[in-house]
Amino acid sequence: MKFVTKLFLAVLLALLLFLVFRYAPGEIMDTRKGPSIKSTLASTYGEEEEDHMHTDKLLPDPLRHGQYPNNQSDLWIQISKEFIIRRLGYLDKRDGNNVSINLLSMQYEKKGHPPAIFLKIYDKYNQAVSCLSTSLELGSLKGRDTYVLYLIRSPPLMPDQTGSVSHVTISTNKQCLAESDSILIRIVEDKPPKYNFGICLHKAFENLSPKVIHDWVKLNMELGAEVIMLYLQMKAPQEVYNVLRPYIDKGRVEVLDWQLEPPLTSVDSYYYGQTGVISECIWENMHKVKYLGLNDADEFFVPLKHNNIPDMLRELETIEEARRAGSFIFTNALLRGSKALPIVTEALNSKSCDGLRVDSLPVYFKRSEYCLETGGQSVKMIVKPDAVFTAWGHLLLSYRSDKYLKEYIVPDTMGLSYHYRPGWNDYKGCTTPIKETRIIEKFFTNITHCSVL
Repeated sequence: MKFVTKLFLAVLLALLLFLVFRYAPGEIMDTRKGPSIKSTLASTYGEEEEDHMHTDKLLPDPLRHGQYPNNQSDLWIQISKEFIIRRLGYLDKRDGNNVSINLLSMQYEKKGHPPAIFLKIYDKYNQAVSCLSTSLELGSLKGRDTYVLYLIRSPPLMPDQTGSVSHVTISTNKQCLAESDSILIRIVEDKPPKYNFGICLHKAFENLSPKVIHDWVKLNMELGAEVIMLYLQMKAPQEVYNVLRPYIDKGRVEVLDWQLEPPLTSVDSYYYGQTGVISECIWENMHKVKYLGLNDADEFFVPLKHNNIPDMLRELETIEEARRAGSFIFTNALLRGSKALPIVTEALNSKSCDGLRVDSLPVYFKRSEYCLETGGQSVKMIVKPDAVFTAWGHLLLSYRSDKYLKEYIVPDTMGLSYHYRPGWNDYKGCTTPIKETRIIEKFFTNITHCSVL
């Protein structure tokens, strides 16, 4: 009996030793179910080397990632206060011969070029597939934004590296040691979009009034936008979300958290990382929207010959040069003065609009005179997301030049970008005579619910 007991213990010990040596610590980490890691990324910038123990954290929900409300740690990975990476990446399969993983990062521009980044790919079984170097592409022009976009791109991937990508981690170590928390990966591929036309507010905001945003959304919908995306900073008033809630519930508006601000960053960014907002909105909509307008909360793309923007886009598709273009460029029309649209006077004199007050009307009903600003940055654009890698508010920076031309200039007789900035009265940049416009009148009844007979 003693012999049998000793034999059993010996076999058990041998089995335990086999398991210990078979699954070494490195392999155990590669098959982990959560992103529990050590990180010494801060040492990249010459800071004191320090181990940051990351706790086990579930992958972000792919359907809710970025949506309001969210936490900074769920939105960003901080390599340092000067260099941060969005916790959502894209497996770009638009070109089957050049498949790559793309991440969006923001770098404090005074610190120069970011450090080299290495990428570890995991499949849906949480198995490590590859550790790869990456390239960094600046996605910004000289401007006032403090944090600027760098597109992190993997080299072209082989089929065995992309078969079932679930997430990636990043590191400044070329062996992909000291990994970050997990970064969710979405697939972008060449397939028919769900919507024809959408709009993105091209910078994050915190100090715009709920009324301004509400008025902006309503007119864009009347102009033909099927989906609208907005990015919030931390201090944006809750009321913005509240007034948009009916549109959010219908799937017409998506409100996302951006939160590019301290304590995540070392300083505030002038436009809250505008180049990052623009590029993320484009990447997010590649599989969803055929045409995406990029404008500010006081700007609107206005068709002059058609009832709405989708009708105008359909005509542009009949022009060969426009059909091949990756973006449509619109001249800036400066809406000046305080001369309201004639329909406002008619409504005020009407017995059917007793509750109407001029001070409560959107600004686009209270201006009817404009001039054109030409040259420089005085344009806005609608892009084809399928064409783009990175973009600025006024032009494409990098795009699929093997398939698309850079841009098509939309004739001023077909469409303009109406710009209702408060300070235009003192602006000297007009290059054309002042004209009158009544185009926006046709949306008055639907927006105000006041019918003028």
